[in-house]
Amino acid sequence: MKLKVRIYKEGKPDPAQTITVPLGIIGIAMKFVPKKMKATLEEKGLDIKMLTDVAKSGEVQGEVAVIEDHEKSEKTVISIE
Repeated sequence: MKLKVRIYKEGKPDPAQTITVPLGIIGIAMKFVPKKMKATLEEKGLDIKMLTDVAKSGEVQGEVAVIEDHEKSEKTVISIE
């Protein structure tokens, strides 16, 4: 299983940015996520520690959150697949 974060720009079917993290190494892998991407997630109100804990629990699968930023014309989809 993997944690996926996709950021879409309005009118584009494919994501502008994607992060894929295997759940088996999520604790270590999150240390390597670019600071810009972490800042983007935190700016959208997502707690990276909480997100990591939810992903590691294995209790949740599918979309965890969909955040639409209408001012930036962006949509962020966070899922566990």
